[in-house]
Amino acid sequence: MLEIKDVDVYYGDLRALTEVSLTVNKGEIVTLIGSNGAGKSTTLRTICGFLRPASGVVRFSGQSLVTHAVHRIAEMGISMVTEEKRVFRDMTVFENLRLGAFMGKARKRKDETLDWVYKMSPVLQERSRQKAGTLSGGEQQMLLVGRALMSQPELLLLDEISFGLSPLLVKNLFKTIKEIHMSTGMTILLVEQNVHMALELADRAYVMESGAVVAEGQAADFLSSKQIKDAYFGVTTEECR
Repeated sequence: MLEIKDVDVYYGDLRALTEVSLTVNKGEIVTLIGSNGAGKSTTLRTICGFLRPASGVVRFSGQSLVTHAVHRIAEMGISMVTEEKRVFRDMTVFENLRLGAFMGKARKRKDETLDWVYKMSPVLQERSRQKAGTLSGGEQQMLLVGRALMSQPELLLLDEISFGLSPLLVKNLFKTIKEIHMSTGMTILLVEQNVHMALELADRAYVMESGAVVAEGQAADFLSSKQIKDAYFGVTTEECR
């Protein structure tokens, strides 16, 4: 479904990605792990069109993404949730969710999708008339996930969505993501600071360091890897288990 091959990305004169290659097959959950500044979020931003590669290939369902505008990539079926809780604070939860279905295909089924989102996250239905800016941090993050789902994406990109949340909220958020995947088979590419939970959720994983992919394999194998545990399983991940 998604193919990235030999991609280089720069921030000005600074090389952020170096010959990055990875694939995400239809129906998979794939996670990118690595330390801060490794290039994980840059990779997601490049897929969405926020950044343009200096060289290399980014394809989705066989189509190149490198020349498309951000809105066109979204129309093709890619939706992203970032760590910044960018809800429309003065609009209600319901209004935020409806905005996620502004594209033609999604607009036609917005009521059906809204019912499904409410089923996945009942708290959003309970808060549907409440202004988004008054929600807790965890509720705002779930609203962003719900808004992304309203566009009926084929590929969902999740970038550090547990950032700043308590261990209990993180656990509930991951449970919801798993339920979404199990009920729809949606393809997911996940960047997450909680490495242990990300690997438990994912089918496959890529390890990034200094803007390059340095390892790849089955997520279960990384879970049992002493090298990965020593490098990435810190206090935060253990607390969230």
